Amino acid sequence: MKYIVFDFDGTLVDSTKALVHAWNVAAKKFHFTPLRLEDVPSLLKYTIKERAAMYNFPLFKLPIIMPGIYKIYREQMALVTVKEGVRETIEHFIHEGYQVAVISSNKRTNIEAFFKQHHIEGIEEILTSSKIFGKDSMLKKFMKEQNIPTQSMLYIGDEMRDIEACHKVNVPVVALSWGYDAEPLLVAAKPTYLIKHIDDLPQIVAQHFQMN
Repeated sequence: MKYIVFDFDGTLVDSTKALVHAWNVAAKKFHFTPLRLEDVPSLLKYTIKERAAMYNFPLFKLPIIMPGIYKIYREQMALVTVKEGVRETIEHFIHEGYQVAVISSNKRTNIEAFFKQHHIEGIEEILTSSKIFGKDSMLKKFMKEQNIPTQSMLYIGDEMRDIEACHKVNVPVVALSWGYDAEPLLVAAKPTYLIKHIDDLPQIVAQHFQMN
């Protein structure tokens, strides 16, 4: 059985407006710098730690701040949209017999609500963690629980931290260049594959599993 595991924000959905709104509400409470929506594209070339420093965001307080941000995010779900081609791509993978899952640092309730609202079905598993740098632990746990060898899984994400997490547990990873990290950051992290359009994803997945 082959597993395709997706990231959520930036990969399957564009949640920029909702996240910026939630960020700015939290910024007032925790005294870090607000973010303008028009500034987001220019930030994609920086790492998370660099962005945090630029906006005086205390990374050590992530476990305290993130639950509140995702609660506000839930209230702004109307601002979250499906990325172009995502629905059709998921349906294709399910039709081809792949098991499709999501591993994200967003809240499970947010993801489930979005899928229900947009009639996206067939997602076998949704795993989440409030630790934005903890996806390797989630991947390891998921593979152990489902008894999945690394050659039977392919992770698909849009950030440097996705690639780094996959490297830690030897999971091959497809990096998508249209998400929340710019292409040079993704290239520097050395993904297994890098694609620039979702139409290329089915072919990459098919070729990968043919070789493995």
